[in-house]
Amino acid sequence: FLGGGLEIDPAKSRKALEDNLCGRLGMSLEEAALGVIRLILDNEIRTRLLAVFDFAWSQYANANSLGSPFSGSSGPEISRNLLAFLHERLAVHLRTAGIRHDWMNACVTASDADDLVLLKKRAASLGGIVRTDDGLNLIEAFKRVNNILASEERKGATDLNSRPERELLQESEEKELLDGLETASRLVNRHIKEENFSLAAAAVAELRPSIDNFFDHVLVNSPSPDLRRNRLRLLGEIRATCLQIADLTKVNTWVS
Repeated sequence: FLGGGLEIDPAKSRKALEDNLCGRLGMSLEEAALGVIRLILDNEIRTRLLAVFDFAWSQYANANSLGSPFSGSSGPEISRNLLAFLHERLAVHLRTAGIRHDWMNACVTASDADDLVLLKKRAASLGGIVRTDDGLNLIEAFKRVNNILASEERKGATDLNSRPERELLQESEEKELLDGLETASRLVNRHIKEENFSLAAAAVAELRPSIDNFFDHVLVNSPSPDLRRNRLRLLGEIRATCLQIADLTKVNTWVS
């Protein structure tokens, strides 16, 4: 990190933390991480950890004359690695609350996943829809959508995230799906701003019948290039809407 001015060895970094911090406290690195997690969750401390880590490392760099402060919105690699480690420990901790590891993994891609209080809420809300038939069917539909789009993207498609053109919708099922997506997107945006992830997840789960009808009655691989492209963009809207909740490809539907 430090713009390449200082190489970080993960094993040595871990040993330094254990020797100079955790060891003096009489605990392992995992126990120290769990202590931080409990402190944050029990007191509902709302903080963006990447910003905290970046600030701490920049102060360290200045104090030791190792270079200029960190820059960039994503933070240095060491901060991301530290956050990933905390995510792993959080997943272990939340098992006692009935929150599965795969639910956590599906939610860590969110832009606010460095807020552990919000991350716990997201994962718990995802668990709520996983326990319903509509939720399980939605997850399977999302995986189908994602596989189709991923295949097209591997072939070089680059415009699948563009908005579908309503005037190109011919079948009632695709019109119904776009209407449902527009409604769901508005609801999801509102509920996420309110930090009501259960209602946001429920709004997405309600798309399941429209998605099923679309696949049952609409030919995505139309012989018309314009219709095919527009229908792929409609699938792109499904993916984008669902990803506001979580990356559903990471959810195991076969786990009870």
